[in-house]
Amino acid sequence: MPATLHPQSLPWPELSDDAVVELQALLHDFLILFESHYLGQIHRYHDERSQENMTQLSLLSDVPLPTEDPDNPPF
Repeated sequence: MPATLHPQSLPWPELSDDAVVELQALLHDFLILFESHYLGQIHRYHDERSQENMTQLSLLSDVPLPTEDPDNPPF
């Protein structure tokens, strides 16, 4: 799938109001089920990318990044 997909570039069929609402409910329910099933993987993906970004930033900066210390809360 292209990184930038614009709604106006898709051949959208004409749907009745009822069909649009039913389709929206179906897609919403599917997304809830999908996220519930794959939540661990989704979090792992974003956590790994976040750590990679933090590592890259620390390599570019002379200031060390803060580390999480459970005995030393940030406030």
